[in-house]
Amino acid sequence: FDLSDLEILGRGAGGRDYGLYMEGPTLTQDVNFHDSSITGTAFNPILVERVEGAVTIENNVIAKDPAGASSAIYWFTHL
Repeated sequence: FDLSDLEILGRGAGGRDYGLYMEGPTLTQDVNFHDSSITGTAFNPILVERVEGAVTIENNVIAKDPAGASSAIYWFTHL
């Protein structure tokens, strides 16, 4: 998947939303997210969970809510 030139606007504090949520194990394709912006999300702007393909994130503006998100990009796997 090639995701580019996007402006993702969250619902703000209390909105209970992510900007880009990639979840596997069914996501086996490569993902390239570039030249975009994510702002105003209540939770992590980008969350990557158990993705089997390659993920590239480059040349983006990513704004994390200081109260609701632990990080701008949250990446984790399960054993």
